[in-house]
Amino acid sequence: EPAGGGPTGMDSVMMVEDPAACCSACASNSACKGFSRVGTACYFKDGFGLNNEVLDAPGRTAYFTLQSPSAPPPSPLLPDACQVFSTATSKETAGGVPKGMDAVLVAAEPKMCCSACASNAHCRGFSQLGVYCYFKDDFGLNDYVPDNPIRTAYYSIPPSPLLPPPAPPSAPPPHPCGAYITEDTKEPAGGGPTGMDSVMMVEDPAACCSACASNSACKGFSRVGTACYFKDGFGLNNEVLDAPGRTAYFTLQSPSAPPPSPLLPDACQVFSTATSKETAGGVPKGMDAVLVAAEPKMCCSACASNAHCRGFSQLGVYCYFKDDFGLNDYVPDNPIRTAYYSIPPSPLLPPPAPPSAPPPHPCGAYITEDTKEPAGGGP
Repeated sequence: EPAGGGPTGMDSVMMVEDPAACCSACASNSACKGFSRVGTACYFKDGFGLNNEVLDAPGRTAYFTLQSPSAPPPSPLLPDACQVFSTATSKETAGGVPKGMDAVLVAAEPKMCCSACASNAHCRGFSQLGVYCYFKDDFGLNDYVPDNPIRTAYYSIPPSPLLPPPAPPSAPPPHPCGAYITEDTKEPAGGGPTGMDSVMMVEDPAACCSACASNSACKGFSRVGTACYFKDGFGLNNEVLDAPGRTAYFTLQSPSAPPPSPLLPDACQVFSTATSKETAGGVPKGMDAVLVAAEPKMCCSACASNAHCRGFSQLGVYCYFKDDFGLNDYVPDNPIRTAYYSIPPSPLLPPPAPPSAPPPHPCGAYITEDTKEPAGGGP
């Protein structure tokens, strides 16, 4: 006798000589999961009750299906479906009903249950009792498979190899602070950038990096505790000041800006160098005063690409560009810097265009001869 109640939308009992009429009536109602028959009576059921039981009922015959004949046919069996499951007799799979599938399948052979379970990513196994397969989504604490003398457990601890492999995780986005150079106990000089607050209070410095990178006027910031102090430059002579307890984040190239031009070949060959020297002069027209660079050739390339740049001085990762060397090309002493300078224009720049030729003179096509007169009349 199938357990359960009368299906919604139909009488719970039909009196008929031929059980085929009961089969047709049940199959036409999606809420009907089967019926029991005694004599000429059919008792329709909407389920199999708690734990999908089929009860002992002497004198009755149970007709049951968990798949309506009017529903689309099940997917074909996966090849060798049961090969991905371990089996254990006298065992019961613990756990709940897998998402997206019925709790029980009535199957003529275990491979139908194996195929159904292997086709669902939430199903980890099932236990079999006769023609019944009870699917499970987990095996409880420590993958517990309890004893059950009348069942056989089919279980797969890893996901089934018959399922398509999960999609690889997408690559994490680049960290907002990846474009910044940091330096402890330092403070960038300068004022608050135009178009943004000069201070942000936030736990994660990544938020400050993102805020600064989104504003072209922001050249960096310093951080102390949860406070970020944004800067529009590095002040007079582009200093980075000592500031115990702070950390400087600085970049002169916004991550959202177009990438810099490729390095010119042999850029530093056109510069003379002098240690313990400082290039005098002002900021070259059309370029930033300071470049934070991993190596000098980046600074050489930047300077050689600008006709107004005559050299720069280097201090650690900072290059300070100059458009002139003052009176008499003065290169003063500075014990902690190295001067790169080029007195003539850089040979890496394209040569100036030759002057255009003057237009031809109107008389250039004529031959002249003194004391002579061409004969003839007026044209």
